[in-house]
Amino acid sequence: FRLTHTMQGGTLRRRTLQMFMAKPGMSEEEVLHNFRSMGGNRDELESMKDQINSAINPMKIEIRKVRWDIDGKTYWVLVTSRGVGDLDYGSSLDEAQVVFAKELMLQILRNNGSVMKTDAMRIKSRKTIRKGQKIEAIESLCAQQLLVETNEAKRGTSLCLGARGQAELTDFIGQQDDCAVKCSICHTFCVRGHRCSNEDCDGKLHYHCYERLNRSGRTFACKTCGEPFVPRGGAHRTNDDDGEYME
Repeated sequence: FRLTHTMQGGTLRRRTLQMFMAKPGMSEEEVLHNFRSMGGNRDELESMKDQINSAINPMKIEIRKVRWDIDGKTYWVLVTSRGVGDLDYGSSLDEAQVVFAKELMLQILRNNGSVMKTDAMRIKSRKTIRKGQKIEAIESLCAQQLLVETNEAKRGTSLCLGARGQAELTDFIGQQDDCAVKCSICHTFCVRGHRCSNEDCDGKLHYHCYERLNRSGRTFACKTCGEPFVPRGGAHRTNDDDGEYME
């Protein structure tokens, strides 16, 4: 079954959908460049997205825009699910790998959006799984842009949600009390970002929101506790507040 069969007329609509099927996660700049190369223009792009979504929404698939927590840039992604349990992990993973993938995604969500790769390999899964299977599962999730690998200074490689993974899990994140924290500046969910230095406070800001605020020279009171917002562990990007995020 081909998704493009759902598109009634409109060569540009079909080609745009095919573009997302071939590469389900792209920066806004890449989407606009490709759209223009097919004969479209910036003014048409948003309405084209809405037209395509109206056709494919009955299959619980849609094109979404998301501002990625890691770099603050806007990405367009083809979303195929509504949460960790329903996420399409790809046909290449076996049952044990899918169970491991779900457990890994949940740990990332509950750990400020990042888990060290060595810790991921130590996850005790509910299904018997070999080390090689875990490695294959992580590689598959990264290839699908659900996860990305980043380097933590003095710590090693960490796993974070990719732009597509973040968009896929937006609805699910909103249902989780332990990770549904909204940035106090842009008021969207913040999976990975600076946490308030007040140990009793759950306040959180996206890295890119804090950096923009910091450049402005303005002070900012945490909307949760009312204290001046100071990043826990310092203003560098961290995992568990003691490892620097390396771009």
